[in-house]
Amino acid sequence: AELQSYSALKTWTATLLPSTCDPGAYFKEENGQVVCILLVYVDDILIACPRFMS
Repeated sequence: AELQSYSALKTWTATLLPSTCDPGAYFKEENGQVVCILLVYVDDILIACPRFMS
């Protein structure tokens, strides 16, 4: 199951756009709107998807 989720994560991250001001931040855009933000830290990863949280 881990391998499956890893390949799904790789596919998902391939659609992300790197931030120009923060090397550890990536954005996912849909229809010109940012729908998810991925923050990569040294020992942690934070994914924020405001649309899914509301």
